[in-house]
Amino acid sequence: MSARVPTIVGIAVVLFLFPFPVFASEIVINEFSPLSSPDWVEVYNISTVSADLSIYKLKDASGNTLALSGAILPSGFVTFDWSNRLNNDGDTFSLYKNLDIVMTVTYGGQGNICIPSSSGSIAWIPDGGDTFDRLSTSTKNLTNGMSFTDPCPTPTPFPISTPTSTPVPTSTPTNTPVPTATN
Repeated sequence: MSARVPTIVGIAVVLFLFPFPVFASEIVINEFSPLSSPDWVEVYNISTVSADLSIYKLKDASGNTLALSGAILPSGFVTFDWSNRLNNDGDTFSLYKNLDIVMTVTYGGQGNICIPSSSGSIAWIPDGGDTFDRLSTSTKNLTNGMSFTDPCPTPTPFPISTPTSTPVPTSTPTNTPVPTATN
């Protein structure tokens, strides 16, 4: 029995000194299009290992939820159709890993990301990068560098009607003839 104890202790020491590497995958919202039919959201794996997407879900401000499924390779893309759940004029939606929010995107009137054109999308530049930008054409399931950026249009100012004042009649003194005395 004493021969087994050193073997078990030896295995424990080896595991303690040389632990198995633990990798955490990181999935991000990489591109989306609320104006296509159906809406779609592309996720991107920024880690160096494959990831199981079944622990992720998308959820919008109205509570619409989409459970993700499948696997994603390192530096890979997977796109999910979302049945026209994203509002065309703006929305907020989040990517969850289990119960934790990984990231939240707000676009349109509520956020600082404008709405894409009908053929375009909103995407991270570069893939998994640090800046969301509007693309002239979507790069669904392709690298986001495959399209040109399409700056948000500058709002066109519209004339504000200025009330005009109606002139108020003023009294003008009139000369009244003074009667002259006659003899």
